[in-house]
Amino acid sequence: MHPYDQLRRSISRGWNTWNTRSVLSHVQLPSGFAINLGIKEYQCGYHLTEALIGRQGADVEEILPGAHAYDGSYTALTLRWRGVECTVRTAHDGDDLVMMITTARNQLKPALLVVESAMLWNRPGMLSRQGNTLRADLPDGPMNVYLHGKIAEDVLVNTHTPYLCAELTQPIGISTGTPRSIVEIEAILDREEARLSAQAACYGEHAECWQAMQTCLAWDTIYEPKKDRVITPVSRIWNCSHGGYVLFCWDTYFAAMMAALDHRELAYMNAIEITREHMPEGFVPNMAEGTGASTRDRSQPPVGSLAALTIYRRYREKWFLEMLYDDLLAWNRWFAAHRTLPDGTLTWAAIPISR
Repeated sequence: MHPYDQLRRSISRGWNTWNTRSVLSHVQLPSGFAINLGIKEYQCGYHLTEALIGRQGADVEEILPGAHAYDGSYTALTLRWRGVECTVRTAHDGDDLVMMITTARNQLKPALLVVESAMLWNRPGMLSRQGNTLRADLPDGPMNVYLHGKIAEDVLVNTHTPYLCAELTQPIGISTGTPRSIVEIEAILDREEARLSAQAACYGEHAECWQAMQTCLAWDTIYEPKKDRVITPVSRIWNCSHGGYVLFCWDTYFAAMMAALDHRELAYMNAIEITREHMPEGFVPNMAEGTGASTRDRSQPPVGSLAALTIYRRYREKWFLEMLYDDLLAWNRWFAAHRTLPDGTLTWAAIPISR
């Protein structure tokens, strides 16, 4: 197996916020089984089924992102929506996922947390609810999701798969694999939060800089099912309006360079995948998206070679350079042939697509 195929398989595993459409969706790979969190409020009867960072408009959700380990071993965020404010923390315990939801503000009639099961990307599986447990029968075996909290029933919730509800009046715990108490879940969360904080502390006076960069990269990292890959686009919101993903040229190379500081796999994935979007003419387009569209009329500054060299100097694996060399060379030659002004400088002009 080629090293890149091994890398792609190894990074696309475990629980994480892989689903680009909601940061409240936690997905297990490779199965595609998801636990989607939502809020049902009773002031107007609305149901928040998806949440994204930075959405604009009246009465939309506000997400304040917190820490997020690259591998999803710890995440934290605060959600504000229609008078409801709650914090969602998640962590890994081995192969299991635990969550705790705590509420700081609520409506007069308490809103509900909706825990919905899902199979994403047309992956095989059967979903059911058995009492206060959600069950997914997957090709590799069953998986159970347990809820610890004040269980509520609402048959008018806008879902299409088995779900559980709990009142947002006290801490709510969720766990896979085995039932866990709130105390047990909180201990796991604190352990994984401390582990992530210790990683940041390794950077000394630059710890906050590392946290800011790493957190943004981790929240933007998704699984992209069309090409079976993990990538770090600029924005989940833009992904949703461009067919599921949108990769911009030098943005993705820069993300790869940033990830190279301490995440080899993510650095490789981004550098390779944006390069593989290259056009038949030889250049990497300004943008390529899930609809199949790309900017066939223009490129961006050819920083791919710089990114590849930076990553190679960090990890010294020759197969990585061998995989990219021909495509990066073709891109640079395309710029020399088609974007050189008489004085020898480069230009970023567009051309008609028909040419």
